[in-house]
Amino acid sequence: MFKIAHKITAETIIGNEELNSWLDERFFLNYKAPDGSIHNEFTYKDRSELDKYGRMVIEGCPDSLGLSLYWIRNSTEGYHMGNHIGKLCYYHIWPLFFRKFPLGQIWIIESPKTWADKIWTDQRELGKKYGYDKMDPIGVPQEMSGLQADYFTKNALNMLSYGIYPLISCASIQTGLKSSLTIFHIPDRAFKHSQMTEENTLYTRILWDFHHVYDDQWTFDGSRGPKSAINEVILNPVKQLDYFQWFIEKIDDRMNDIISIEDALLREKLVMSVNRAITDALISVTSELPYISMVFFFSFLDKLSNILYLLKIENSEVNSWKKLVNKDFLTFKVLKTIQTVPNKAGEHLTNIVTSTVEELEYSELTPEDLRVMRNTHHGYNLTQNGSIDRLMAKDGELNNDIPLIATPLLIYLLHYLGKFSKTGKKHIGNGCLADRIMNLNIL
Repeated sequence: MFKIAHKITAETIIGNEELNSWLDERFFLNYKAPDGSIHNEFTYKDRSELDKYGRMVIEGCPDSLGLSLYWIRNSTEGYHMGNHIGKLCYYHIWPLFFRKFPLGQIWIIESPKTWADKIWTDQRELGKKYGYDKMDPIGVPQEMSGLQADYFTKNALNMLSYGIYPLISCASIQTGLKSSLTIFHIPDRAFKHSQMTEENTLYTRILWDFHHVYDDQWTFDGSRGPKSAINEVILNPVKQLDYFQWFIEKIDDRMNDIISIEDALLREKLVMSVNRAITDALISVTSELPYISMVFFFSFLDKLSNILYLLKIENSEVNSWKKLVNKDFLTFKVLKTIQTVPNKAGEHLTNIVTSTVEELEYSELTPEDLRVMRNTHHGYNLTQNGSIDRLMAKDGELNNDIPLIATPLLIYLLHYLGKFSKTGKKHIGNGCLADRIMNLNIL
């Protein structure tokens, strides 16, 4: 369902008329209608406008390699003629990418149009059922949230781009056509990101006034310490291609599961929860501000526990939440999964799981302790038996590396919820995803 149709390199793009024709077909260029007439014909005028835009993109491309990656991605998305994007990429955008990243690759990922059509049709039906169509006759519920089911692939690919602190490994773009094509840019180097690159800005002045609250790592004077970083050379993206392929296959598995859920409301609730979990995890992982990282880490765990409860894997969200930060679960379930992840990415994520378990032990933080810390986001009037006693026995610190476990937890979820795809069992009915996951007994 989510398949890599082409892997393009600097060598394979040159004079590749087969690729050029394939792009024309996928972008409906020179589309022939049933009556034989040609629609969207690519004319001399179109080529002239295309070349003009292409020259503007090339001339305006930043010198910075990191910024140029996003310039290239955004310039593709910004072209006004959607069915000419294939031509634009082939003649201008992709040659520019390979001039910047000679050893990089561009993958074209294709998903069936029926995937987006099914989700969109069911979302419209939900709009009618709940009266949203009266406010927006052509819209769908939650359309401004960016969290609907059809955003799953975009959010999941963002895990590849930003899931390993502090690196940007790749950049993807969905080209429209109801997201049936995704262009996945893999540069030949990773880029470090930082919220704290510049020391003397007004924003850093604000942070100095907050640094006493879960001491900011930028000040380096708290026991939390700086968030552990991986070297960008070790995780060069073109040396992690097996990891990218492995991850995309997991997205494919989950898309098949999602579309098999006939209950449209259940599907939206589930996938919006997954999208929220991914978003919270990435904010937590990428943030260098420990307070923000901690808040979104706990929020991520809330979403993940809600998903497990929604699928009836656990009998309560509280039990699910505690399970996710249980040292035995991390050691015997999550670590076992992460050790199967290919390339140096897998090795690094394995180290994250191991170091998190060690830090939880060193800090003497149990799942109950973490749950009490999480509950303080409602305030400190904690009424559950022993909660305030447990809180007052701790120093309030949460090591800055613990939230990095969010990426391995997401990968575990994506991988092990796919085990049923290999069982050969068939399931029928609205609850098929839940039924299949129940058979796994993964927790």
